[in-house]
Amino acid sequence: MWDEKQSDVVRVYRSLEAHAALDEAEKLRHKFRSTSGETVRLAVALRGFFLSDGGEDYALWLKEHVRSAGEALVELGDWEKLAEFERRGWLDAELVEDLLRLAIRQRCSGMIVWLFRLKEQKYGYPDRDFRLW
Repeated sequence: MWDEKQSDVVRVYRSLEAHAALDEAEKLRHKFRSTSGETVRLAVALRGFFLSDGGEDYALWLKEHVRSAGEALVELGDWEKLAEFERRGWLDAELVEDLLRLAIRQRCSGMIVWLFRLKEQKYGYPDRDFRLW
């Protein structure tokens, strides 16, 4: 049933997606506040944040855990959600580089392209010279 290559965060996140209910937002809020496990809390925060268009409880927590959240989104291959983190200013040059390396290892082609474009637009390649002459 589980894909052995997926991290626990991605498994829990996908499980939350599969078992969505009408009152999911309230259940997620309760689960987020009551759980002590970081893996479950991260998955719930990601789901709740994007379900509620950036709920502040989730946003504050995700901003503090942006590296783990970014890694989970790379693994999910969801560059559009990662773009929301970028719009909020949560991604810095070091994190973009680390997420790019992860995307390359995971062979997430859409994510690789998006991260390369982001890196080029925001930070460039100061350690490289691409002049032809």
